[in-house]
Amino acid sequence: MMRTLKPSSANAVFLLGLLVSCGDDDGKPDACDDSQAAAITAVITQGDTVSPNAAPISTFPHMVVVRTSSGVLVEAVRIGGVSAALSSATDLEWTAKLSSADLEHNRNGTQADLAVTAKTICMDGYGGALATATVPLGPAPGVTVADLEVEVTYPDTMERAGGASGASGFSECSVPADLSAAALVTVRAAKGSEGARVTLQASTGSFASGKAADVDAATPASIELTLKPTGDRPQAIAYWLPSAAGHALITAFANGDATDEPQTIQVASAPTLHGPSVPLEREQTYSITLRAKGTLDHCSLEEVVTGAAKVVFSEPDLGDVSGQSLIDASRAAGCENTKVFTLNVTFGKDAAEGAEGTLRCYDTFDQEAHFTFTVAENAEDGAGGAN
Repeated sequence: MMRTLKPSSANAVFLLGLLVSCGDDDGKPDACDDSQAAAITAVITQGDTVSPNAAPISTFPHMVVVRTSSGVLVEAVRIGGVSAALSSATDLEWTAKLSSADLEHNRNGTQADLAVTAKTICMDGYGGALATATVPLGPAPGVTVADLEVEVTYPDTMERAGGASGASGFSECSVPADLSAAALVTVRAAKGSEGARVTLQASTGSFASGKAADVDAATPASIELTLKPTGDRPQAIAYWLPSAAGHALITAFANGDATDEPQTIQVASAPTLHGPSVPLEREQTYSITLRAKGTLDHCSLEEVVTGAAKVVFSEPDLGDVSGQSLIDASRAAGCENTKVFTLNVTFGKDAAEGAEGTLRCYDTFDQEAHFTFTVAENAEDGAGGAN
């Protein structure tokens, strides 16, 4: 007596298997000899999270659905190592139900990476990953944190074109008070701390967790981060922005423990220039003092009457103010120290009435100081210069 199979998803797969089962002596269908026909692809249609800020999974089991495509029979699919059931023979969709333990088994820092693998009738076992579903996770349960340490990396700057020695990048030892650059703060812990939550706290300023410091997205002076696997020591990073010139102390906390030594971040205000508050007599030399906490770059002179005044660096003796790079001399003064430069300004004997100059000095973050000086009026008898 012949039995007729009723249409169903399972029977559809069975019939497909019968259609492709005929082959040569190796027991595999002829289609297996065609690499293009035997190829398999997979597309994740449910359960993959692409948003980096998505909330951690809290409902279990977590469902992941994959749609496969191949010219030969797909016998089995695994998602994150968990066997998937054929949920739609028409669409060749497979569904896996993953528990919290399954996700933890596939944890990669703050997320679970669920590799999709499959086996066709042409294969002796499962092949490589066809796709990967990403699922956000909360803190790893039972993870302890040891050997916390904090590292501060100051931004790199490029010497301005006005400097005499040309462009040369170097690492700073402060951040600017004008918020034009931020310090990178890295917290590390002992191996095995992956997935644990740590808190960075600053005495002043604020944190931003983006790829670059974003003033608008900055948070108050503490931020909670998740340690991610990186080399021998898991780590997390944040960017720190100042609220005022001076310094800030950065400390990391986890499981009630804190770093042994807080890290100090230096914040440099704009340079300052101080000089005479009265008009300058011709042929007399006056001093202007330049101070900076950060690294000085260069100064420039702007004149109403070109050549009326001469401005030179006297301490250190660097010569004419124009075209001089101040980086080397500034760095020689020491990272922690205030840099002090003295400039001499002199109006010539024939400086015209109304002659005026503006001295502008910049640090390597482009923070500016400026000072304007003018020539004194000639005496009523027409005599000029110093008495």
